[in-house]
Formats: sequence, C-alpha cells, structure tokens
Amino acid sequence: MKKVLFILGLFLLLVSCSIAEENTPVCIDGSCDAAFRIDTQVNPGSFQDSDGVWHIKYSGYSYFTVKGIADQLNSENIVNGTPLIETGFDSDFFFTPENLQWTYPVYSFLGLTSNNTLTTAIPYGFQTLTLPQILNNTSVTNVVGYEMTSHTSFDKPYSPTLLSVYSKYNYVPQRSMIFLQSFIGKEAKIHIRVVWGEAHSETKYYTLRVKFEN
Repeated sequence: MKKVLFILGLFLLLVSCSIAEENTPVCIDGSCDAAFRIDTQVNPGSFQDSDGVWHIKYSGYSYFTVKGIADQLNSENIVNGTPLIETGFDSDFFFTPENLQWTYPVYSFLGLTSNNTLTTAIPYGFQTLTLPQILNNTSVTNVVGYEMTSHTSFDKPYSPTLLSVYSKYNYVPQRSMIFLQSFIGKEAKIHIRVVWGEAHSETKYYTLRVKFEN
C-alpha cells in the first residue's frame, strides 16, 4: 500500500511540475512581443508614413539597416546568461547580377519553401521562367542578403537555414540589407519571425513595408 501511495505521489508531483512549467510565461511580462524599424542614421531622411510604410532614402551606401527590440525571456529560457531567442529575416524582393528584379505577389517568411512560390512565373527577358529555371542561368539574391545558385535546395530539412538570415541570442536584433541605386522606385516587404524560447516557446511574425526612394 505504501508503495502504491509513493508511486501515486510521485506521479502527482510530476504532473504538477509539468503544469507549472506550461503555465510559466515565456517572457517576463507574460506576453512576448517585438518592434522593428529602419535605422534613419544609416539612411537620413527616411520615415514611416501614416499607413505604416517606411520610405527609405538612398544615402549613397549600398545597404539599409533594420533594427529591433524584443521582450526579455523568463529565466527558464536563459542558459548560462544566454537568452534562447532567434530572429529571422526574409523578403519578397529578389534580384540577379544582371539587375533583373522582382517581388512575389504572395509571400511570407520562408516563402521559398512553398511550391506555389517556386512555380510562379517571373518575366525574364522575352520569356517567363520559374525561380529554379532562372537559377540554371544565374545566381539570385534576396534583399536581406542570402544568395541562391543552381545548387540551392528548397525542400531539404536544412533549407530554411539557407533561405533566410538570422540574429540570435540577443534582444536587439538588427540586419543590414542590400539597397542598390537601381532599387529606387521599387517596393518590398521585409518578413520577420521571432522565436522566444525552445522547448516551451512563443513565435510571432512581423512585416515591414518599404519603398526605396532617392
């Protein structure tokens, strides 16, 4: 009887610990959130309009910078002083060394892992090709900085690490992104994913709409 009571007590203890862990908020303030903006020191005169669109002014540099600030994690998600937080950046804006530029009409974070995106027709000279077909002729770069070639895989377990860029283990993520003078007059969407924690985590998505201007 004592053995049964011991096992029952141990079971209840494990259950209560599990419930307590699940109820513990991932972030200190109880709800994880983040905010992102364009660094106006890199591109003076840049501003966000009343519709939330960022107008990025060309400053002569070949880049602009996205800066963020994220809520802090609870102690359970900090290991040896390192917060287990990851911020990923992606965009719907692509270009080739020959200065072919395009955006996808429907896109989200890691959009290139979607078959719908890979089969979208892209104007290429006097014809239309899909992204895999274009990669047979040249490389393609995303405005956030990652590059693809004919050897890039879109359906492997490791593909997401190749089709986005990351800032990890800090609450002030930032990323410098490409801004060529030929971008002026074009628009893009910067898609951002923030993951707080690991085993017990919270994920949120953000989008910055930008216009490249002179």
